[in-house]
Amino acid sequence: MPLEVMLLVDLVKLVGGERLGEAEKAVFNAFMDVGTAVCKNAENMECVVFSDNNVITLTIYTTQESFYGAGTAKIKVLHNHTCGDYDTTLQDVIKNVMYTIATALDVSIDKVANAVKRLEIGAIP
Repeated sequence: MPLEVMLLVDLVKLVGGERLGEAEKAVFNAFMDVGTAVCKNAENMECVVFSDNNVITLTIYTTQESFYGAGTAKIKVLHNHTCGDYDTTLQDVIKNVMYTIATALDVSIDKVANAVKRLEIGAIP
């Protein structure tokens, strides 16, 4: 049974408001290098990437009028933990997602963890 994890990361908390546009582009471009991009909309800051046995969806909200507010990165990971060909755990996948953000913004992974506004984990029947 696949698991879905959703993270909301506050990019403003990581870089401040003055560097937000630059940070949004850096995170978006970093996620494009995580795996095989299957869908990309740079104008709306959305992409879908296949990485090992995971599907990673990134949406960066760039306007204050958006549901989550400007500077929020919404990352969804669909993780097929029952796939026998891969031994990557969900913990490793989430750590890699946070490391990707940390590297793109040149901050520590602990700072990224502190910028997580919301985390949801659920099973998909």
